Amino acid sequence: MGIRSGKDNYLPKLNAQISLVEQHMASLRGEENPEDPALQEERLNRAQRKLKHLTALNRTVATLLELADEFNGSDSATALKAVQTFVERCARTSDGHDAVAAAAILRMIVDRRHWLATLDVTIDVPAWVESLIQQTRIMESGPKPGHIHVASLRTGGQSGRRHAFVVGMDDRRFPGALLQDPILLDHERISIARSFPTTATQLEHRLTAVRNTLNRLQNRSLTFSWSCHGIRDGSDNYPAPELLEVFRNAKDDGGQAAADLEKDDVHIETLNHAAGPAVSFAPTTSTDALNASEVWLWQLSEPGYDRTSQFDVVNQHFDHLALGSKAIRQRVENFGAWSGFVPQVAEHSDPFAENGTVYSASALETLGRCPLAFFFQRRLGLSPPDEADDDLDRWLDARQFGTLLHELFRTFLSELTAAAELPVFDRHIGRLTTLLNEAIAACRRDVPAPSENAFRRDCLKLLQIAKTFLQEEQQNCQSQTPKYFEAALGMTAGDFATDLDQEAPVAVQLADGRTLRARGQIDRIDQISELVYSICDYKTGSAYGYVQDNPFRNGRRVQNILYLKMVERVLRERVNPAARVALFEYFFPGTKANGLRRSWSAVNLEPGLQVLQQLASLDAAGAYPPTDNSDDCRFCDYLGICGNVDFLTYRSKQWLQGPVRVELKSFQELRNG
Repeated sequence: MGIRSGKDNYLPKLNAQISLVEQHMASLRGEENPEDPALQEERLNRAQRKLKHLTALNRTVATLLELADEFNGSDSATALKAVQTFVERCARTSDGHDAVAAAAILRMIVDRRHWLATLDVTIDVPAWVESLIQQTRIMESGPKPGHIHVASLRTGGQSGRRHAFVVGMDDRRFPGALLQDPILLDHERISIARSFPTTATQLEHRLTAVRNTLNRLQNRSLTFSWSCHGIRDGSDNYPAPELLEVFRNAKDDGGQAAADLEKDDVHIETLNHAAGPAVSFAPTTSTDALNASEVWLWQLSEPGYDRTSQFDVVNQHFDHLALGSKAIRQRVENFGAWSGFVPQVAEHSDPFAENGTVYSASALETLGRCPLAFFFQRRLGLSPPDEADDDLDRWLDARQFGTLLHELFRTFLSELTAAAELPVFDRHIGRLTTLLNEAIAACRRDVPAPSENAFRRDCLKLLQIAKTFLQEEQQNCQSQTPKYFEAALGMTAGDFATDLDQEAPVAVQLADGRTLRARGQIDRIDQISELVYSICDYKTGSAYGYVQDNPFRNGRRVQNILYLKMVERVLRERVNPAARVALFEYFFPGTKANGLRRSWSAVNLEPGLQVLQQLASLDAAGAYPPTDNSDDCRFCDYLGICGNVDFLTYRSKQWLQGPVRVELKSFQELRNG
């Protein structure tokens, strides 16, 4: 769980994470006869790297917290000493500029500390440090012969140079966007005191500063320039109104030119005509190039070169770019090595072998949604870096929210089952609310809320979901009785063990008689009659993508059939050979679905064995094509790798609709079936 705000949360959370990594490493080292020694070694190396980084981060955070306590003290001398220590120990000085800047800042801090001690005075240390950073300049100098002297538009014009260049005079940069202060609007400022600065006065100050600079540049050669084209978005930029005014004054000879310039639809065109053709980073002739990069820019922007010729020129000189261009072409031309066909995977992993891949429902559904994403995630082990959640309107993220509710439902129903009671809203809402409050309090200790409003909002939502859960379960438990909670099949059991738990993967027999190995934690198993059971899986989000008349969604949803067969096999081994699972259902108690249930009988889910077989066959063949539907890409972690997903999914759809191919047969059957 994240650290969130609050300095007291950092070190305990980091120490807890270090402890978990150390336990994980001890578990890996203690594992005897691992199935894949190379994989175990890689996992151990990753854990060691993570431990190293966490330990270094822990030391840094401890130092920063110690300095923060000193800085926030009331004594100016102590606070300034903390700033000095921070610069000396934590500031980056890996290159010359950083080192010079740090030295300059330290000299000023030492000097100020000396005078604080000598004069026995106090200062506003935070404000002084902020001002110090903003005003400190390094390696600056006055105008020198043979050098270009650069100054801001407000302070320039004092170097005495005969030629001056004013750049950046487009309407986006100058005078720039001026927005009202959202705390105290302009009309409110005027009503308080007319001396308060407003948006209009700020604009006038900017314009006055520029006019003063231009006045200093009188009787000199002046060259103005502006960006006429946005490189990022390809938009057209226009000269600033002040530049048009300068041009108007320069051209005002009392004749027709001045009259033309009075027309708004003419003066920009007139200015563009006078300025001549636009220039860019790419020289117009080879003799204008200053270095090798500009030679390339000139050559690639020559009118005689078409796009193909430009690529050819680059590929002739840069082998790695040539290989990249070839890969991109082959990726979209046909399904092959560059688009997800990796038959070598079968040499290392056979899904149908006795010691083959152990699948979770999540992994299989990723494979069904987009085989290429499965390849990136499960076969290459690629995962995006964790991102900090800075949503101040939310206390818990989706995973934390769901975990809290799952644990609440398990605790509540297991208590009732132990007492041989069925849920009744009026009788049990008090106990459910108590358990919810305890869970919230425990969770808040681990996950501090960013604000009280966010905390209260999530608490109200949790209470509403708990009430919906109890109302629906009162009716549901009239026909079936909760029996097992969080049964761990093919994985290590949690704190609440059941009679069905087993660490060994569960073998699921497929439509053609072969088996695949699976694992999963089953939210709840209910008993309908002596030997008949049902499975309930909680979904605390929305019901989007769970369709009653399309239970598998062409391979995207297989948790239902996978869990049904897993539980049925374990029940027959552990409880009674005649036991069977008659029903699987998803239960959506969340606010978005409000108690909706999606359920299927075992008979209706039987075709899902064929879907599981097709998914495993894809993996066995090493065939990982991209999905054929760009909707599958909306929340994918690998968009940066795939690039243009619309075109990639379009090509995948063409491959699937074309002639049957051996490597794509299973995926064609999934999508076209």
